[in-house]
Amino acid sequence: MTAFPTQPIQTLETEPKRTPQENQLWANQLFLRLGAIYGRKFTTQYSCAKAMEMAKHEWSMAILDFSGQEIKSALDKLRAAGSKFVKWPPTIGEFVRLVKDEQEVPSEIVAFDQALREEFTHAAVYHAYKRIGEWGFKHKPEKELRTLFYAQYADSLHRMRNGELLTMPILKKDLLPSFYDPKKLPAVTPEVQQEEMEKIKKMLSR
Repeated sequence: MTAFPTQPIQTLETEPKRTPQENQLWANQLFLRLGAIYGRKFTTQYSCAKAMEMAKHEWSMAILDFSGQEIKSALDKLRAAGSKFVKWPPTIGEFVRLVKDEQEVPSEIVAFDQALREEFTHAAVYHAYKRIGEWGFKHKPEKELRTLFYAQYADSLHRMRNGELLTMPILKKDLLPSFYDPKKLPAVTPEVQQEEMEKIKKMLSR
């Protein structure tokens, strides 16, 4: 049986699938951890033992597909300075969102590739890129650039996990429809321009 994480363990790809019975034990351990973090603020949510057991069952279903490392990362984010969950415990949905936010974080290699192409899917990638700058990406040797980017990316992720809000600007290409491709637009010839001008003149003369 895979033990509940108290330190970094296997990732989602290598961690064996838990049975429902094992997962219920994970939910029990998770409740102990949340109780230790929040004390009575967590435990007094449940009016009786039956209510708590029902809640544990719901939590066990919610975390069934999450790896131990993902759950541990979510617990770490709860305690992080600046987190909105510093004082009050999360609901099931909020905890699931914390885990899924972590799942959506690109790996270092993927993040570096996105930065090279200036195609950002995560705010941490964008802010790591901005710290280095366009000039740095164009002129620094790849080995030096990669090392520098990994350090900046790790710092951006650390800031986000500690509650800092990092955002991305809306890029021009994001404002265009997905089917828009300027290379596929028909060429505008002088004849077409003249025809369009005649149409406009007729409209204005009415």
